[in-house]
Amino acid sequence: MSCFQSAVVALRTVYPKAVVWSEENLVAVACGAAVIILNPHNPKVRGVITVPSSKRFPTGKIDVDGGGADLLNGCLLPYHLSRETRPCVRSISWSPAGLAKDAGLYQDKILQIRVVSEDHENLGEKNNWQIVSSSFYEGDPLEEVTEDCLPLISAQQYASRNEMLMSLIIAWSPILETSGNDVAFPSSSSNCCSILAVGGKCGKISLWRVRAPECYSTDNAGHASEVRLVGLEKVHDSWITAISWVGYGSNDSKTQFALATGSSDGSVKIWLVNGEKLLKASEVINDSLSLLREVATVDSSMISVLSLTVPARSPTKLFLAIGKSSGSFELCTLDTSTDKFDNVGCYNAHDSTVSGLAWAFDGRCLYSCSQNNSLKSWIFVGDSLSEVSLPRSSPGLKSSTEFAHALDSCFGLSVSPGNLAVAVVRRYDSDLLDPMYEGRSHKSAVEFLWVGGQQLDPSVVTSSEIAKETFPGFPEKELTWWEMNILGRLNKYENPNRLLNIFDIVAALRAFKQSAPKYVEHILLKCLASCLGSKCEISRKLLSEAPKLLTMHSSRQLHLINIISREVVLKEFMTENVSGKEHVLEGLSGDKKEEINLWMDLLLSCEKELLLRLVSISISAEEFSGVGGDGLPQMKQWLLQNVKDEYKFLAAEIREVKKRKLEETSEHEVHDRCHFCTGVVPFESTEYATCSGSIDKTGTGFKDGAHHFVRHAQVSFRFQVFRRVSYSQAYFDTMLSLLRHTST
Repeated sequence: MSCFQSAVVALRTVYPKAVVWSEENLVAVACGAAVIILNPHNPKVRGVITVPSSKRFPTGKIDVDGGGADLLNGCLLPYHLSRETRPCVRSISWSPAGLAKDAGLYQDKILQIRVVSEDHENLGEKNNWQIVSSSFYEGDPLEEVTEDCLPLISAQQYASRNEMLMSLIIAWSPILETSGNDVAFPSSSSNCCSILAVGGKCGKISLWRVRAPECYSTDNAGHASEVRLVGLEKVHDSWITAISWVGYGSNDSKTQFALATGSSDGSVKIWLVNGEKLLKASEVINDSLSLLREVATVDSSMISVLSLTVPARSPTKLFLAIGKSSGSFELCTLDTSTDKFDNVGCYNAHDSTVSGLAWAFDGRCLYSCSQNNSLKSWIFVGDSLSEVSLPRSSPGLKSSTEFAHALDSCFGLSVSPGNLAVAVVRRYDSDLLDPMYEGRSHKSAVEFLWVGGQQLDPSVVTSSEIAKETFPGFPEKELTWWEMNILGRLNKYENPNRLLNIFDIVAALRAFKQSAPKYVEHILLKCLASCLGSKCEISRKLLSEAPKLLTMHSSRQLHLINIISREVVLKEFMTENVSGKEHVLEGLSGDKKEEINLWMDLLLSCEKELLLRLVSISISAEEFSGVGGDGLPQMKQWLLQNVKDEYKFLAAEIREVKKRKLEETSEHEVHDRCHFCTGVVPFESTEYATCSGSIDKTGTGFKDGAHHFVRHAQVSFRFQVFRRVSYSQAYFDTMLSLLRHTST
């Protein structure tokens, strides 16, 4: 992604908000009867989820006795006019990280979900629905319902039941927990879940509780997440066409959740969600939503999209952007602490249906797009929004969309996790393409646009000498905002509650590095000074001082330094065939060698500190609670080789453990095994090792003298480090301070 590339899709987008960007850096696009999954790093189709055609759900048989007049009832008009022969994806939404049973483990397979009902008479009145994975559903197959078995119902009942089954919009809530939890990842399915809100034509919203799995695995022979219908409420008198969730609350108060809903009749409502009730519910409840405010919109145009956010500067305020079919959008604010509500204004932004709205940069910027193919950005000037131009220049090479002249409409946009990029899905006008070639394969395109240079405050002075010196020709104002936005986003990721995904930040820095390495070095040194709280001058002297300061900072800060070092500064030097400081510095000289040497020292010190923290906590957990795990014997060997004075008490504990020979009773192997032969791989370092070779059948020696160079620790040992530390950083940091206090 040093330069963004567009991805051409051979399916046509149909409905607004057709693209979503996940917390784990995947982009999903709704196209007809399929959902296309893309990886922004390499915009090729990674996966396709298809919606299979199926028979209409048997809701009942209309009683036509008495001349069949019931068939002419007006409520049946939509069904008489319907010409849809294939299903179509109307709405898509990514769940929060951690709900899938393979969360955090890269896997290309995506499971399809289906809805099953077993009660035809009381549809929606009982908790008789369940969502099950088609790969895990082992219940009895649904019996084929013949026409003779269907109950006789009126036309109104038929229309009502079909509306109940016709879902239009879905949205996942943030993670809900029964008690405070200071980790970035769900820690237990017993207290972590998310609510899937589903809005339909009947004006009712159904709330499905999906719990995090008990364990994570790529093995399909596992238990699916627990799913239950826990809420069903009437929220509008017409079709529900838009839903948006948000969590809010100050740092010293319990997080609350708000839900905004919009309808085809132009009505918009903001609801307070009783998360505690939904977490504890064992059956369907009808009082989990309480109305906070009904928004009085300017006109009755259909609501096409909603975007709800909480600005960082006001944690008790809600900002709601309301997109409409008329092409305008409205902005309103609600202060939940004082119940003060303001209609900020109505903005005639577009000439056609607003198909996408997305907040960025902690509520300071709003992006909007429309079916007339326009894309605009808005920032706050005082208390109202003002349109500003999109950044014109981008790091690296500019992308070029195939047959850009034929793109005639925009069907949605989504902001990257780091807010430095935007994904926009557009549709081609087939009349402007060759019907024999491109007209067949080019239906839609996903464009990735850099927005890291977005101006957020017109009053900020953006003069920068470093920008002038390091990147002549690039707009100085945008270059300054790039620096401010990158540093601002990295600062946000120091919070361990935020999922650590800085892909777009790393990609932007790599792209800038190609043309302006001094500019990137300046940003990285400022980032390092911010992470370590150093008052040193922003120069390379900071790199030499940094390794001495690592022990005083959180694991999340060390992870950020680790990622920046490996993926930005040292990426081109550390390949699969190169390991160790000596190999990295080989062939370098002068100023470049000095710079890389300092970064390598910082990286190795950072990784050693992280390893030390993990090993200390892991061994302490085994000693005091009997909880062990894979890789623990290797951790003990590493600690014995790299022990520091303040950890000598842990080394003594390990020696005592060895005397008791607990390793002999452990179910975990002390040594790794070579993948090429059956030989043992003794522990040598966290980077590499050499196997002892495979012994022949006679036991007299090695076969062919084979000794294989392997990277056992880089796979097993380091994997354990980053998984365990990233999921429980606050716990590790607390325990580390206790260990150090004990050792002194």
